[in-house]
Amino acid sequence: RDVAVTGVQTCALPIFIVHNGTVWYTNFGEQYLGKLDPVTGKHTEYEQKIFKPGWPTGNLDIGADRDGNLWMGMMYQASIAKFDPKTEQFTYYPVAPERNKDDTQLNMVTLNQHVDGKIWVNDAGPQKMLRLDLATGKYEDLDPIKSLPNGGAGRSIYDVRADSRNNVYLTEFQTNYMMRIDAKTLEVKTYQTPTPFSRNRRGRIDEQDRFWFAQYRGNKVAMFDTKTESFKEWPLPTKYSTPYDVIWDKNGDIWTGGMTTDRVIRLNPTT
Repeated sequence: RDVAVTGVQTCALPIFIVHNGTVWYTNFGEQYLGKLDPVTGKHTEYEQKIFKPGWPTGNLDIGADRDGNLWMGMMYQASIAKFDPKTEQFTYYPVAPERNKDDTQLNMVTLNQHVDGKIWVNDAGPQKMLRLDLATGKYEDLDPIKSLPNGGAGRSIYDVRADSRNNVYLTEFQTNYMMRIDAKTLEVKTYQTPTPFSRNRRGRIDEQDRFWFAQYRGNKVAMFDTKTESFKEWPLPTKYSTPYDVIWDKNGDIWTGGMTTDRVIRLNPTT
């Protein structure tokens, strides 16, 4: 299965996945995709195209779709990249020139495009959502933040994850909201976590369409059941751990890491 791990360094925040026994990672500061063979120790880098010379380089999110292709958000280079490990070739999906602003920053991507041929990505500059139609290469521009109180002032989108029907769920980082965009109607629904100012960060949706995510300021692991539209929260045993991401293992245990405590935390959600 795919496993995601976040490593934090002074000047970089690489995002890793282990896919089919190979470690892949995005370079947060340079325009490369990295690969590591954990058996031989061989390390390979794949250089990506520069779309905006003079703008910051680097990638953020990375994930593997069901066909084994890797997808990543190229941040300030204003594009999504797909990498085929078999051909070792990139395919790029840049935003249109009229949509490409100085602050355009494509960070997080979804991986359920097999449902309707579309990929969701957030634009962290204006705090909007984009939906890419893979058949045409065109993006739709959406503004779900404005559905929050006060028109979304002072709030921001952090993570972007899709359920089995490619409806997209967004964590909101500044306070304690979550948003849902319906894949068919584009209707926006908003939800509040039980913990005030939880500062929701990264997570992922499991096969039961449950969204597991980290509450950075709330110091909790949380789960949103997309079917019942209800939350569960589990406080971490060490104060001020500030968890960043959440993943589960084959036994059903939930894992996260504390950004300020350098501790790994395992949750048994049954007990």
